[in-house]
Amino acid sequence: RILMIEDDDGDATHLQITLRKSQGEYEFHRAESLTEGIALAQKIDFRVILTDLNLPDSFGLGSVQQLSELFDNTAIIVLSGQDQEQLYIDAVSKGAESFLCKSEITPTTVHRCIRQSIERIKQREEITRIPYSALRC
Repeated sequence: RILMIEDDDGDATHLQITLRKSQGEYEFHRAESLTEGIALAQKIDFRVILTDLNLPDSFGLGSVQQLSELFDNTAIIVLSGQDQEQLYIDAVSKGAESFLCKSEITPTTVHRCIRQSIERIKQREEITRIPYSALRC
């Protein structure tokens, strides 16, 4: 299950079409604001949240941090029209798993990003299940 938080109809439609063309089989949901997205994610267990940084009720990386804190076992992937390395680094430091520039989204890149993000979440979940005593050398 994937939740996309995106208020732009064109961008949302493009991403939905791109996901359908990808190798994955995704159940796709959409919210048009951060508030709506959070409410939906509290009702439905999503593995991935794709979020734009410019939403009607949230601007910038604060929304990424808020989503990351609320849904710590969900892969947060930032969608942005800006292709800036520092923005990518800042997004990851706020809790994002990955970052996609909207102009570079293809069926292959979005599918790969989603799969890699889910795998990283699974690895973190597995590490937290290992007793501390087993980690000591």
